[in-house]
Amino acid sequence: SLLKGWFGDAATAENNFCYSWLPKCEDGEDYSYMYAMDRMLNDKMRGGFIFGVNPMNSFPNTNKMRKALDNLDWMVCAELHNSETTDNWHRPGVDPKKMKTEVFFLPSAQRIEKEGTIHVSNVMLVCPKCNMPTRVGYTFTEGKDKKLVKVRTCKKCGKAID
Repeated sequence: SLLKGWFGDAATAENNFCYSWLPKCEDGEDYSYMYAMDRMLNDKMRGGFIFGVNPMNSFPNTNKMRKALDNLDWMVCAELHNSETTDNWHRPGVDPKKMKTEVFFLPSAQRIEKEGTIHVSNVMLVCPKCNMPTRVGYTFTEGKDKKLVKVRTCKKCGKAID
């Protein structure tokens, strides 16, 4: 089971495979983004994690979203590129030095850049060297300028793919 995979030998039938260790939603609470934005706007939330969504671009009432994010003490964003949300503190007419919110911008990777299979589509790469469907691994080799270069490798035969 998934819980056995996560918790290993600690997950037993006697302890319901550590199900009680998982975080649970509280009854009667609303965990939607719009509710969270209202809590930010009304100073009922000190920090926020914003992953995979751009409230400034996706939610109604951009000015309300800006004011809500301005009320946070801190905000963590994980995105491929800067967006209106990650750069909220740097928008026109705002002095970044006077902004209350400390922004932590975590770089992200597209699913094709991550090691492993693309499980949703069941697509696997066929290695041009061994002609077998394979997962992708990575090694580092020295490039022309003596810097390390990341190279995709076949997990079946170990040869460089690119």
